[in-house]
Amino acid sequence: MKIVAGATLADSKLVVEVHDARLRVGETTIERVKTSLIPVGIPSNVVSRVSEIPETTLLEMARETAGGLLAESCKRARYARGEAVRRIIAAIHERLAFSVSVFALTILGAALGIVLRGSHLMTAFGIAFVPLLFVIIMIVTGKQMSRNPGTHELGVLVIWSGIVVVAALDVLVLTRLLRR
Repeated sequence: MKIVAGATLADSKLVVEVHDARLRVGETTIERVKTSLIPVGIPSNVVSRVSEIPETTLLEMARETAGGLLAESCKRARYARGEAVRRIIAAIHERLAFSVSVFALTILGAALGIVLRGSHLMTAFGIAFVPLLFVIIMIVTGKQMSRNPGTHELGVLVIWSGIVVVAALDVLVLTRLLRR
């Protein structure tokens, strides 16, 4: 709905726009994406009630309405900005974590290769595959968590926690198992 301004409020018209409308003309149905109904004059009782309101009150009401719309737009813009920043931070941490995990997993694989050099090949691969799967699951889970406003910081910690666990396994294997 919108008001088409005239010379005075009494001369103004009210126009109604209908979207996704189905019009019937006799037996025929016409579908339109957008159509405007015939402009209607503003009732005289509404004109008289509005004319009794002081201009300062009308201006204040208009300012409050515009301020509310502006505040809502600002709120949506802040949320969109925050979402974009969280996505960027999540992508940066994900890529860094995948890069760093290669070093930690290579060291673990080399140490396990030395420890399990005489055992069956598939056993060694299975033992080395579990930490890799754990790191990937933690990175992907952390990335999803870090995109949400409530779990952003926790998500970044989850991304890196898998690598910390593998680094601790590196230290354990290198200090305890390789001494033998």
